[in-house]
Amino acid sequence: MNTKGWDATVEYGAFVWRERDKNYVSQYFMFLPKGVSHSIIAHETVHVINSIFQDRGIVLDTKNDEPQAYLTGWVAKQVYMVMDGVKTKRDY
Repeated sequence: MNTKGWDATVEYGAFVWRERDKNYVSQYFMFLPKGVSHSIIAHETVHVINSIFQDRGIVLDTKNDEPQAYLTGWVAKQVYMVMDGVKTKRDY
């Protein structure tokens, strides 16, 4: 991951970093402090969801928010699995 010299940990307690390669394959990284609260995880999850929607040209629809809700649950589950030391399987 190339943050181009920017160290967000100095400015923020938690943050999301995204990268997209020349083939438009996206990666999303969530940096969280030890002992992170559920509310910070939820906050950073929103950033991941919005990044995914932006990268894929998906328009958020407040009248049909099921795709956003399911994706939010999936991302949050991945975060908690990593925090619990459970090996995650990447879905391609």
